Amino acid sequence: MGGENAKKYDRFQPGAKDDQRRVEVRVETDDDGRQQVILEDLSYGPGIGWYVQKTIRLDARQVDALMGALCCAKQESRRQRKFSRSDISADTAERILQLTDFIDSTAG
Repeated sequence: MGGENAKKYDRFQPGAKDDQRRVEVRVETDDDGRQQVILEDLSYGPGIGWYVQKTIRLDARQVDALMGALCCAKQESRRQRKFSRSDISADTAERILQLTDFIDSTAG
């Protein structure tokens, strides 16, 4: 997968309290011209710097499935916020909303 064809989206940078971890999202085009969404879970290690813990590559069908799941999570998060205490933190809910918005913008 050619990194030269990658678009990087830095809006998923963590806040100050999470400065040892971050998620990066980019879109890459493979040699056959197909786009993939690449999610990378990074950690920071003193003396090492940022390193990848896990990489997830999503094709168009997987992005659609993830988007559907995130939309459901987004609706459930909003519903829980209105009527009860949520099991997920506000920060996690916000990241779900950001990721949903990003995937929606790349699916078009």
